[in-house]
Amino acid sequence: MSRRDKTLSKWKNNLPKEVRRQEVEAILKYYFPGKYRLEKSSHIVLQHDDLINIEPYKPYGEITIPCKQGKFIKGFYIKKLLKVIEILGLWEERGGKS
Repeated sequence: MSRRDKTLSKWKNNLPKEVRRQEVEAILKYYFPGKYRLEKSSHIVLQHDDLINIEPYKPYGEITIPCKQGKFIKGFYIKKLLKVIEILGLWEERGGKS
C-alpha cells in the first residue's frame, strides 16, 4: 500500500480536524493530475468531467476546498474530497481498499 493510500485510509478511519495543504495536494496530484488548481493560496478548486451531472458538483463538476491561513484544510473538506474519490472509484482503481 502506497503512502497516499495509507493517508487516505487514515483519513477514512479517523477524520482529522485539520490537514496540511501539502498532504492534500499530494493526494490531488496522484488522483487528479491536471484537474485542480490553487487559487491565490486561499483555496483549491478541483474540476472533474465525471462530476458534472452529479448533484452537489453541478454544473461544472467542481469542488472548492478552502485553505485556512493558506496552510491547513479542515476535516469537513477532507470528508468531501474522500467522497469525490469514492464516487469516481479512483481509490479502488489505484489499488487501495474501501
